[in-house]
Amino acid sequence: MNTKKLLSMLLSAAVTLSFAGFSQRLALPTVQAADNTEYPIVTRTERFEDINTLPDKRIYNKDTYLDDFDISGLSIIVNEDIHTRMDYYSGFSQIVRHEYKIGKIYDNEVNFNDVCTDLVHIIDPETGETVSKWGESKSNKIDVHIYSPKGILRFSEPDNPDVIHEAEDCYVIDFPIYIEDNDSSNKIVLIDEKEITDYSFGNNISIKDIGDFNLDMDTYNYKNYYIDCNIQKGDIVSGAFYIDTDRNYIIGADLKIVRPAVGNGDANCDGKVDMSDVVFIMQYLANPNKYGLDGTEKIKMTIDGLFNGDVNGGGITVQDAEVLQKKLIGIE
Repeated sequence: MNTKKLLSMLLSAAVTLSFAGFSQRLALPTVQAADNTEYPIVTRTERFEDINTLPDKRIYNKDTYLDDFDISGLSIIVNEDIHTRMDYYSGFSQIVRHEYKIGKIYDNEVNFNDVCTDLVHIIDPETGETVSKWGESKSNKIDVHIYSPKGILRFSEPDNPDVIHEAEDCYVIDFPIYIEDNDSSNKIVLIDEKEITDYSFGNNISIKDIGDFNLDMDTYNYKNYYIDCNIQKGDIVSGAFYIDTDRNYIIGADLKIVRPAVGNGDANCDGKVDMSDVVFIMQYLANPNKYGLDGTEKIKMTIDGLFNGDVNGGGITVQDAEVLQKKLIGIE
């Protein structure tokens, strides 16, 4: 055998061994799952950030929810910190956000916590009077805790059950479910991104495609329920109502703003939207002493004008004038 052929064979063998070792080093680790089946883990570097959506099944019967509990539809957001080294002294980190649907969880505890053991307010359906009792009424909202003793949530996705994800820094993940009593006329109504069509604090609330309901201050004081104090007509909201159907009365509410209402641009309230509204917004921002709510000018900002001129949500700013101007000249 000549020397060139021998060198070629040795080089080929070295390359083969090198790639074989490289491939072995990249092999994904495995984990012993609850059902004694080994699955590969996809990354250990992800950190839990937030629960993005509630489970598809949110209303349960009070007698069977422990057996029927289902987390399908639950989505979590995790952040992956990828560090890249430039040289011996420097480098940079990049945060990559992932969102996963949860199909099944492994090696974690699921606990249910009804924290309604404090003072609760109950409306007597016959007299309409409020009766306050200590811990004698169970809440219709229960917090679900997915507890991870080591701070690692191990789960698979519905469409990819053979791969397990590990999300760190999630010792307890909380989300609510609602419990309904079939023997009671009271019902739970879910609200998913619906528009507020009418709202009067402590009096009534109307939601598109849901209905009109009565409420009072006891609704706001009811233990474990919450209505965002900044809710107004036009807001898009999500949550749940616990309703006394006999009186169409909200016993409790869990309602949050998803997207705030925005105005139509008529900041000067003259019945039309034009460039004069853009100018008026800039005057209001530049000289509130003259054009503010208590300004000295005859034409000044009003409460309705503050709402109308807020076309972005979050209050009137220079950006509202810019957006309105672009719409008027056809850029947006």
